[in-house]
Amino acid sequence: MSTTLNRLMAEFAEKYGSSNPELTQEGCFEWHVDGRPVRFFESTGNVYMDAGLRKLPEDKQDRGDCIKIALQASLANADSYADSLYIEVADDTLCLYRCVPAASLSLHEFEGVFESFMHSLECLGELTGATTSYGSRGPQAMLPYGRL
Repeated sequence: MSTTLNRLMAEFAEKYGSSNPELTQEGCFEWHVDGRPVRFFESTGNVYMDAGLRKLPEDKQDRGDCIKIALQASLANADSYADSLYIEVADDTLCLYRCVPAASLSLHEFEGVFESFMHSLECLGELTGATTSYGSRGPQAMLPYGRL
C-alpha cells in the first residue's frame, strides 16, 4: 500500500478523532457511508475512490435507459472529467470511480475531492432511480459507519 494513501487515512483519522482505518483483504480501505461501501486505493501514482451506484435493472430497456441516463448526467457534471462509470459484472452493479494524482495530495484536497465524489454519487443515484443512496455527503459522513 502506498505511503500517500496511508498518510491521508492517518491524517483523516487524527483530524476526526478516530482510530486508523484497516485495509480490506483486497488491499483497499473501505468506509461505509449511509451503510454503503466506498473504497479507497492507490495504484500507478493515483488515489482512487470507488463505489457502487446501483444494481442494474434486469429488463433490457430499463437497463439501457439507466446506463444512458448515468452517462448523460456524468457528462453534464462539472466534475465529470475526473469520474468514470463501469459495470461490475460479478454483481451487475453500475459503479462510479474517481482518480486523482497522489503526488503531494493534502488532506484538505482529499476531503474536497471526496465531498465532490459523494455529490456525484448522490446525484447519479437520484437520476438513475437507485433505491438506496449516499444521502450524507462529505468526510464526516464516513465516521459513524467506517472501520475508523
